[in-house]
Amino acid sequence: MCVAAEDKVVKGQPPAQQPPPDYLTPVIVDVKPTEAPTIVEIGVLQPLSGRLASLGQLAAAATLAEQDVNAYLTKINATFRIRVVTADTAADPTKALGQMKALHSRGVKLYIERTSGEVRTMKPYADENKLIVISVSSTAPALAIPGDYVFRLPPDDTKQVKAISKILQDAGVRAVVVIWRNDEWGS
Repeated sequence: MCVAAEDKVVKGQPPAQQPPPDYLTPVIVDVKPTEAPTIVEIGVLQPLSGRLASLGQLAAAATLAEQDVNAYLTKINATFRIRVVTADTAADPTKALGQMKALHSRGVKLYIERTSGEVRTMKPYADENKLIVISVSSTAPALAIPGDYVFRLPPDDTKQVKAISKILQDAGVRAVVVIWRNDEWGS
């Protein structure tokens, strides 16, 4: 048994403790912990080429994060480490899905992804195979679906529009000219 406490992992049985008299004590029966794999791979699918290549810099940040996380895991005596596996999507939804399938075939189950168009194309495969997708910038309202395997860091655009409208009103702006990209994100 491993118990995480105070930023360290302590192996062995935790010391017996008595709860206060008015507290209910949970009982866990027939628990068999499973060993974590030695290396947990995380697929970082980013546009390293193509029209959004400048956004692919997240891949470099993910490599730095890998070093930081692994240093922390070493410090707490964790039995696993992470490895970032970067793949180029070129901001092309079909290519993104192909990269996801290729990484999934080697056992990757967690993905960091960027655009709404890519997320829309990858989502059915991710949901069917119970693959976790974390999107750092997908904001399309149609993708805000409860209970799926896509977790988006920003709120969807319907919430952003309300916030932006309030800021503009507070600033005294009374008219706006909208220019947008005719793609999944812009529309």
